[in-house]
Amino acid sequence: MKKIVNLSKILLLIVLMVFVSCEDQLNVKIYNDITGSSFWKTPSDAEAAVVALHASFMDIMKSSNNQISNVDGRTDAWQPGTLGPRLTGAVEGHFQTANNGAGNWRGYYRLVHDCNLLLAKIGDIEFENVENKNDILAQTYTIRAMTYFELVRIFGDVPLVTEPTTGKPEPEDYKARAPRADVLNLIKADIDKALPLYSSNLKDVHFVSKLSTYALKAEVYMWSAKAYNARGSANTDDINTAISAIESIENSGELTFASDYSSIFTRDGNDSSEYILAVWYENGLSSSSYRYASIRNDAVPDQYKVFDGAGNIIKKLFPYALENEGIAAMSYGEALNDIYAKYQTVDVHDNPFDNNDDANVNDPGATPPTTAWYDRRDLRFINNCVDIPGPNNVVIKYAGIEDLSANVRWWDNDIPIYRLTGMLLLKAEAYNTLGNPEAAIDIMDMTRARAGLAPYPGARDQATVEDELLDESIRELFGENKRWWHLIREHRVADYVPRFLIERGQDRTSESVWDYYYWPIAESVLIANTKLVQSPGY
Repeated sequence: MKKIVNLSKILLLIVLMVFVSCEDQLNVKIYNDITGSSFWKTPSDAEAAVVALHASFMDIMKSSNNQISNVDGRTDAWQPGTLGPRLTGAVEGHFQTANNGAGNWRGYYRLVHDCNLLLAKIGDIEFENVENKNDILAQTYTIRAMTYFELVRIFGDVPLVTEPTTGKPEPEDYKARAPRADVLNLIKADIDKALPLYSSNLKDVHFVSKLSTYALKAEVYMWSAKAYNARGSANTDDINTAISAIESIENSGELTFASDYSSIFTRDGNDSSEYILAVWYENGLSSSSYRYASIRNDAVPDQYKVFDGAGNIIKKLFPYALENEGIAAMSYGEALNDIYAKYQTVDVHDNPFDNNDDANVNDPGATPPTTAWYDRRDLRFINNCVDIPGPNNVVIKYAGIEDLSANVRWWDNDIPIYRLTGMLLLKAEAYNTLGNPEAAIDIMDMTRARAGLAPYPGARDQATVEDELLDESIRELFGENKRWWHLIREHRVADYVPRFLIERGQDRTSESVWDYYYWPIAESVLIANTKLVQSPGY
């Protein structure tokens, strides 16, 4: 249920509204003027500041770039829709440049600065409740680490700024790009500072917490273990650190592996048994980019509607858009149809989104056999997607709620950044990388069983299980922005996204292909900071 649950959430709502209305002004300044006598006096000032950090972080994660374009829009998970390309465009074709809207990192560095400012000023504030102060410090370190982790994965070498700029920046205040190894070291140090400071009081999935910091730690160490090392040369110490972080999440007792896949993706992330950290959406204030992967009512085939005797629609079999929305700008990639169809469910099941499907009578394997169409597709497919006739593949994973009075659908489902099953599949990847495919298969069998599938039936060698984990992860985590990072960690982009090499004209064996994983820096950013050098390959 979508609701404002506490004072911090009310403050977050207010700050988000201010950010929406003041975007132009915020783009002008990359420094903060709240440094004088009017602020940083009381614990309430620090509490308001850390809420503002969360609002900034949510604002970044809500942008269409961060939801899709920077990450899975570059993979086989997405393709342009009939009205597209909207979010995929240059990204989907891998021909983004410094001048076509790509690579403006100012929002990230505005957030980094605000983290630095809070860390510099909180020591001047006297707290009666030290636990409260420690939670604020922990959250600030976590948000800074998350922000730099986004930056280093998207851009590679980036400026490393750890002190606030308390006035208009002078030329000497600008930084050159620091080596990615140095950036990762800061991220790891911030995580190590944050974890022991957290209390057990932070439970809202819209705010960073000890569990989300462990989730971040797992991703960071899997990245440093594999992404920058040659394929087959992973750092085993880093992988074991990632496994330990995931086990801290599992052993917390705060999360439950959901028995029903469809129950996980609630409109309010706090209602989900699996969510660790989620991007917050609120009805009427913001809509997720997944609305672009829907289809309008007037384009939906009749087999997905129920009519009365007079021809009026009395039931819509899947949650699609209404007439006042221009949708179908992107759709899930055709490759996903084959990945989801690789296995059939053990039992015949009813697809509630299609009138042509009746599981009770349509089973050619029955005794006596019947010959009508039936459904044995992966249960995750029918809860994530609708493969309707024609060019549009519709995504229903984050359906929001209809507002018939306005003739629109509010796409206000909270979108998970981290959830329990994602961490378990990351652990399976870690086990397989360490040469223990059997442990990886044990985890896959958990997710397969929930999807209605039999235990994994294939070859059990490390290479085959790696392929299967790439498929199982996208079946489970489609729409959660994990595919691109997974392909990079495994050094498998060329195998699954062949257009990447076609557009770049690169041999897949060339070391320089790694350069094209990075985004260019926007021309406006380069002009503002003459110490910067453009990303390789641009």
